[in-house]
Amino acid sequence: VVICIAWSQSTVPPMVVSSPDHVVIVLLLEGALRASDRLLNLRPVTFRYKDSYSDSSQPFDFGLIAEEVAETFPELVVYNESGQPETIKYRHLSVLLLNELKKQDQLNRHQEEALTEFQNLQTQLHNLSGQIAEMRLVQTALHYR
Repeated sequence: VVICIAWSQSTVPPMVVSSPDHVVIVLLLEGALRASDRLLNLRPVTFRYKDSYSDSSQPFDFGLIAEEVAETFPELVVYNESGQPETIKYRHLSVLLLNELKKQDQLNRHQEEALTEFQNLQTQLHNLSGQIAEMRLVQTALHYR
């Protein structure tokens, strides 16, 4: 039996997913994905490991500093026996990043809808301005008759 905690903003009840080899209980925690908002507070860094590779090279790598992440996002940190931050749970970042991507996609869709509505209103305003100009011409013509 594997228990998987999935984060959801809805109030969906827990699910049981089974296959011949595994039973997975998925618990959905309401609102837990709001935690991904804190991703923007993390500071990516480039670094080189102290120890070289077998070919003596020390290429750049990318990551996060565990001590900094512990202050902002302690759930992403693995601590050693003395309670000090040791490393990052990088495997969890992809789910949180996907959630942020989905939020951005939703925001973009809302902005596209608002822009389309604005453009439609702008077209209507342009058409009304033309009608008003025509009415003024008619009014002027009637006035001088």
